[in-house]
Amino acid sequence: MLNFARWGGLLTVFMAVGCAVGPSTLESGLQDPCRPPTGLVDGPGPEARFWFINAVAADANGNLFLADNLNHRLRKVAVAGDVTTFAGSSHGFTDGPALTAKMASPNAVAVDGLGTVYFWDSGNHRIRKVSSGHVSSIAGKFSTYPDGVIGGYADGKGEDALFSIVYGMAVNSVGEIFVTDYLNHRIRKISPDGDVTTFAGSGPIRVGPDEKWGGYVDGPGSIARFNQPQGIAIDTSGNLYVADSGNNRIRKVSPAGEVTTLAGTGEFGGADGEGAQAQLSNPWAITVDGDGNVYVLEPNAIVERRHESRIRKISSTGLVSTVTKRIQDTDPRGGYTGLAASANGKVYVSDLYSVFELTDNGEGPPIAGMQPTCVSSPSISMPTVRSPWWPWWPW
Repeated sequence: MLNFARWGGLLTVFMAVGCAVGPSTLESGLQDPCRPPTGLVDGPGPEARFWFINAVAADANGNLFLADNLNHRLRKVAVAGDVTTFAGSSHGFTDGPALTAKMASPNAVAVDGLGTVYFWDSGNHRIRKVSSGHVSSIAGKFSTYPDGVIGGYADGKGEDALFSIVYGMAVNSVGEIFVTDYLNHRIRKISPDGDVTTFAGSGPIRVGPDEKWGGYVDGPGSIARFNQPQGIAIDTSGNLYVADSGNNRIRKVSPAGEVTTLAGTGEFGGADGEGAQAQLSNPWAITVDGDGNVYVLEPNAIVERRHESRIRKISSTGLVSTVTKRIQDTDPRGGYTGLAASANGKVYVSDLYSVFELTDNGEGPPIAGMQPTCVSSPSISMPTVRSPWWPWWPW
């Protein structure tokens, strides 16, 4: 039996075999005994617990900020590995001091050069920030499309602006925020004072069941088209990199708004090679390092009837390669969920339960969170679920 409730960034899945998504205690006897424990525990990295990490960002000093989705909090991982709660107290919507503010399933996170942390509050449909220990709301509000689906589309200032779903967020050197507006197939720009405009993307928005898909067009931002963009990253020159999930491509957007294709043929697959010949599989998260290398997270590729979660690399010369992957059918951690490149030259990856450094050999040991103690049986591992409205979820 499958039960979906993802409107606020939450997907709950119950399997016929009795494996439920939730805190990984064995009190009910229903959970995979190999899955790492979930929870809300601050402290030294190996002792910390999370409940479904959805995104990760790094500041200039190498601190990490995690969107701890089902704990409704932002968590901070210091360079030394200690984990603290950075913002959030419980499910809800309240601005104010960081540790008493309320949020609902944060689903994207970014940090600027001054240490201000921005996040998409998916349950409240708002862009919010944490600055000097205080949470405030920048833009957006809860709304619905004409057919009742949660979300909307409107440029404007503050609460006059509307978004569908935001899966990716990046901020430039002057404090302008760029987000992927998933069901509206656009890249939106938010000024420091909360003025929202459409930076790139055109075509129909999500106004009904027959108009949910975007398109594929390179060119000036006003005519370019995307199809369910998800991750977004920015380089030191102000270029944006977009994981154009529905098109199986990585797009590049110049500071002037010109859109080009960096990698991907458009065909769902995993072939490495030069950018124009390489294949991608619903790219989700994306980051770019100081040398211009782009890293891409593919949450769930189907290869010979098995489900793989992969990290791909697009070198500064345009060559696509596969850095590491997991076989999700037998890995109790599920797939990868977030990517972040730090100013110290390191690339960090999150899964639902932990965060680790990406090394030349693939996955390093967890910086924070816990590894599983055994390997799952395929008969009780989490399934891959996709609905017409939502991207691959990395179980």
